[in-house]
Formats: sequence, C-alpha cells, structure tokens
Amino acid sequence: IKLTWQGTEAPDTQFEVERTKASSSTGWKAVMGTFDGSSVSLKNEPEGTHRYRVRNTTVIPGTNISPPRTTVTPYSEELAGVKVDRSGPKTPKVVIKGKKVKGKKGTYKGKVTVKVVGKPDAKLPDGSAGVGLNGKSVPKPRKIKKKGRTVIKVKTRDKLGNASKAVRVVVKISK
Repeated sequence: IKLTWQGTEAPDTQFEVERTKASSSTGWKAVMGTFDGSSVSLKNEPEGTHRYRVRNTTVIPGTNISPPRTTVTPYSEELAGVKVDRSGPKTPKVVIKGKKVKGKKGTYKGKVTVKVVGKPDAKLPDGSAGVGLNGKSVPKPRKIKKKGRTVIKVKTRDKLGNASKAVRVVVKISK
C-alpha cells in the first residue's frame, strides 16, 4: 500500500510511520517502508483493517550564532480504516435456467439462460470486512441457443482486483 501526507519538505527530514489495529488506539508499532518525500510504500503489511499515523524529525542546520537542532513533530491525526486485503471474493454461484432433458445430467432442450451470482468478499483475518465485491466483475446473464456443448468459466474480483476461485460449468443443449 502507499500512504501520502502533507508535511515539511526540508532536506534533512526523516519520517516515522506507525500502525495499530482499527479497533485499538494503543499498541502502535513502527512500520518499515520505502520513503519518497512525504509518502511511503509499505510491503508485507498484515491483512486486516488498520490505522496509521506519521511524524517527522527534522535537523535544522546550525549557523555562526546557533548550533544545529533537531525538531520532532507530534504524531499526525490517524488515518483510519485502511484495508489491506489480498484475498478475493468467495467463489461465485452459477444458476442455469432452461428445460432439462430427463435422464441426462447437465443437458437442456432449447435456449438456456446462465446467470452468475457474485458472492461477497471474505472477512479479513482480524474479523473486519474485506474491500467488497466489484459488481462490474460479475458477468451479465447470458443466453445460449447453440446446440452442443458450451463451457463457461467464470471468476469475480473484489474492488482491489483480487480474483475469486474460478467456476467451470458445462452446458449441453440437445440436438
């Protein structure tokens, strides 16, 4: 994830970022990241919903009349509700509607409508909700008229682009 904030751009400024659980205001832990000005890229953050805060330390250079000094700001306001989610939504459900041929499993007569039902994003390890299903990733209902065998493979995605497990369905329309 990448966090950005407004702060000093003095040349000798170092930033410090801390994280805690969304449900806690204690237990802050320092976070290691790659700093670039007033932003940080964080890797290997645990899945869950977190709160972050930042502060900076700036060395003010000395002059002929005063020695250098270091200024440490208080922590910023918390950035709350940051979700780290690497898991995709639950496996979608495929609903097939049409006239079934008796005695032949998965075989239909005439046109068939295939509808995909997207499932919600799985809960994160800390019990908080995932980022949510991207509704645009759920295919629109599809009508199949072509006789023979049609293979449909579908997966959905959450709002971060994480994919669900794929569902494979074979629809046979009798000749």
